[in-house]
Amino acid sequence: MFLAWQEFRKGKTNKIDVQEFEFNLEDNLFELHQELKSGTYQHSHYATFNVCDPKLRRIHKACVRDRVLHHAVFRILYPIFDKRFIFDSYSCRIEKGSHKAINRLEKFCRKLSKNNSQNIFVLKCDVRNFFNSIDQEILLNLIKSKIGDEDAVWLIDKIIKSFLNGLPLGNVTSQLFANIYLNELDQFIKHKLKIKYYLRYCDDFIILDKDRNSLEELTRQINIFLLAKLKLSLHHDKIIVRKYHQGIDFLGYVVLPRYRVLRTKTKMRMLRKIENKQNDLNNNLISPESFNQSLQSYFGVLKHCRGYKIRKEINNKIIMKILGVDHGLKWIGVAISDDERKMAFPYVTLENNFKLFSRLNEIIKKEYVCKIVIGLPLNKKMKATNQTTEVENWAEKLIKEVDLPIDFENEIFTSKAADRYDAKNRHSAAAAILLQSYLDRKI
Repeated sequence: MFLAWQEFRKGKTNKIDVQEFEFNLEDNLFELHQELKSGTYQHSHYATFNVCDPKLRRIHKACVRDRVLHHAVFRILYPIFDKRFIFDSYSCRIEKGSHKAINRLEKFCRKLSKNNSQNIFVLKCDVRNFFNSIDQEILLNLIKSKIGDEDAVWLIDKIIKSFLNGLPLGNVTSQLFANIYLNELDQFIKHKLKIKYYLRYCDDFIILDKDRNSLEELTRQINIFLLAKLKLSLHHDKIIVRKYHQGIDFLGYVVLPRYRVLRTKTKMRMLRKIENKQNDLNNNLISPESFNQSLQSYFGVLKHCRGYKIRKEINNKIIMKILGVDHGLKWIGVAISDDERKMAFPYVTLENNFKLFSRLNEIIKKEYVCKIVIGLPLNKKMKATNQTTEVENWAEKLIKEVDLPIDFENEIFTSKAADRYDAKNRHSAAAAILLQSYLDRKI
C-alpha cells in the first residue's frame, strides 16, 4: 500500500486533497488496509467535471483514498495481463505509447508497400462510445478467467461496480480494464482473421492490406464479433478506407509515404493554446518559466514530425508578438545568458534600434548575464567585406549604447560562421556578434 502511495503522489503534492491525506498518512493507509482485511471496504462516490481537449469528455474523479487503492490493484494486475496482450497494442502500457505506435505504423507501411513502391490501402476504425459501452459482467468474467483469488475478485468487483455503467474516465484501473476488454478483439483479428498488419491504440485501430475489398469485408466481420462477444459496435461515421499515399490520420499525426506531418486540427489547437498562454503571461497570471515549459512541450511534439514550418510560425507570430514586433520587418535574434533565452527585435536601421539597446540595458541591470549573441539579417546580395563592416559598426554601436560591464569582450563572426545562430534564415545573409564575459559576476 505504501508503494502504491509513492507512485500515486508523483506530480500531485501541491493538491489540497493529497496534502490532507498525507497529513495523517499512516492512519489513513492502515485504516484502508483494515477495511480490506475485514471485507467492509466501500468505494466512495465520484466527483465529476468536464474537459474539452479537443472534444468534450466527462471525467469522474475518485477520492484520494480510493485512487491509492486503484494504484495498488493496478500494480498487481498489470504484470499478469500485460504479457497476454499482443505486441501491437500501444495504449497505457510500459514502453509503448503513441509515438511508438506511429513508428510501428510507418514500418508496416514501408514493408507492405515494398518501400513505397506499391499502392496499399488503410482501414481505420473507432469503437462507438467505448468506455460507456463496456459490459461490466463480461469484463469481470474476463478477469476471473485469469485471477483465482476470491478476495482479489471481490475487490475488483467493488471497483468496477462503483460506477453505474461502463468504466469511468479518470481511474488508472480503467486504462488496464479497457485493454483487457479489447484484448479479445486483438486476439480475434490476429489469430482468427490472421491479419498481419494490425495495431491498436485504445479504441482506435488500423489494418493495412493491398486489397480494398478485403478491408471492407473485414469491417463486417469485426463488427459482428464486437456485437456478439463484447456488446460493442464500430462507429460507422469513423470507418475510413483510403490509399496510403493520401495520408493516414492517426494519433495527432498524418503519416505519408516519406514523412509525417502534424494534423491540421492539432496544429491549430496548439497555436491557440500558446496564444492563450501568452495572454496569461502578459497579464501576469503565469510565470515566464511556466510559459516556457508549455512552449517546450509543444516543440517536443513537433520533433516527431516535419514541424519546422510550424515551429518557425510559433517563433515569428507568437513569441515575437510578446515583444511587440512587426512581423512584416526583418528581425534581430538575441540569445541572452547561459540558459539561451531568445528574444526578437525589428531590424530597422543601426541608429533606430533603440528598443533593442534599452531592453538589453534593462536585462543587464536586473539579471546575471554571461553571454549575449546577436544575429543580424543582412542584405543577401551584400559582399562579404561589406557584411563584416556592417557587423563591426553594430558591435561599435552596441558597446557605446549598452551599459556592458567592463569584463565583457566581443568577437565578430563572419557570415559563414554566424549561420550557426541563424542557419534557417534562407532569405538573407546572416552575421552575428558574440559578447562573452570571461569572469564570474553575480548581481
